[in-house]
Amino acid sequence: MITIAPATLVPLNVLVNEHRMYLPLVGAAVLVARIWPSLRRGYLMGAAVLLAALTALTVERNRAWHDELSLWRDSAEKSPYMSRSHVHFGNALRDRGRSEEAEMSYERALQLEPAHRSAQVNVANLYYERGWRAAADSSLARRFFLTAAAAFERAITAHPLFGEAYYNLGHLHVGQENPTAAVAPLERALTLHIDSQSSWSRGDALWDLGNAYAGSNRLPEAVHAYRRARALNAGGSPRYVRNLGEVLFAMGERALAVGDSSAARRHWEEAEICYRELIALGSDEQRAVYRLGQMEKRLQ
Repeated sequence: MITIAPATLVPLNVLVNEHRMYLPLVGAAVLVARIWPSLRRGYLMGAAVLLAALTALTVERNRAWHDELSLWRDSAEKSPYMSRSHVHFGNALRDRGRSEEAEMSYERALQLEPAHRSAQVNVANLYYERGWRAAADSSLARRFFLTAAAAFERAITAHPLFGEAYYNLGHLHVGQENPTAAVAPLERALTLHIDSQSSWSRGDALWDLGNAYAGSNRLPEAVHAYRRARALNAGGSPRYVRNLGEVLFAMGERALAVGDSSAARRHWEEAEICYRELIALGSDEQRAVYRLGQMEKRLQ
């Protein structure tokens, strides 16, 4: 009774968690062991029946705990008015490629809690994924992308500090070659430290932001974003290095076109480092060698 008191007296946001009974059951087991030797034969038979019933219940619960899908299906069925159960069930369905069923589960969660941020963003992600799968039908893909963008914006309106929604919206715009629209949400996502525990995720956000800057012809800002992404993932993804090299090469070309050869040289010296790193990584070697040759001719 003492060990179960905190979970009994303190309000919690999940109605039932089986692990709350683990520690209290230690006390129950000690109590049973204490009184077992003094039980009469009739009580022993009753205890044996109870033990058999509890064993059957354990076997039944093990079926529910077979995998994530079966666990959250069981939770959603037994807790039909808990939005969290439907969201997690939707996640398990989505992970198995059952997107239509996942959407139904997310929509059920939103019926129960219209502002549930994970449900809002997950629905938007489903439409985004459908847009890419429908790429062969540009009209249908565009409708999916517009629906996804509207859903991300609703999530942002409801949860203005939810960095993931900003990042996903910006990523969508980058993928749809709308870099100008991508800049603001990506900047906001990084301000909110999207996935601050993961340098790789921050690197992806910075890479997307660099692409948005580059597509918006804001090359110095693009270089700064790519440098930050590269610094977070030292020796990591070649795409950070490749894009940084390409933007530096373009900046060198622009500087040379206006007669500023010293600025062009500075940009190309850093670009050369990027292209040689790509060659060492075995990535885009042909393009890297070609760029190195171009810069060598320009500087002669």
